[in-house]
Amino acid sequence: MPSSGKIELNLEGATFEEGLSFTDLGGPSMHCTNGAIDNLAANEQECFEQLRTVLSYLLNSGGSIPPVLPFEDPVDRPCEELRTVIPRRKARMYDARKIIMTVVDHGSWFEIGALWGTTAIVGLARLAGKICWNYIPEL
Repeated sequence: MPSSGKIELNLEGATFEEGLSFTDLGGPSMHCTNGAIDNLAANEQECFEQLRTVLSYLLNSGGSIPPVLPFEDPVDRPCEELRTVIPRRKARMYDARKIIMTVVDHGSWFEIGALWGTTAIVGLARLAGKICWNYIPEL
């Protein structure tokens, strides 16, 4: 301790991020699995495309009616695979994502946080061109 009675600390490099790269901090793929990041994009262009997709499901204002987009899937289309995707024995597992992809309008499913946890499936989709938000606890 110096003679003045004060404690001197060398704080150089004391902040946790100083001198560390993004990879040293875990990188985006690690942060997608712990919930810090919802979705991972390969590059900036893909990131902006994901943002445009999410925004297409949101309303412009609280007083507006959600847009109904044109869709090509017939509303009364047969879904034969739904007859077998859920097993008769309740203890057996099934692929809930397969059910979602079969039911919603083709190409409209946008999953949020797919790499984060395995206990729920969250995403945005359209049914007959109308917006539907999905939260499905995976049991």
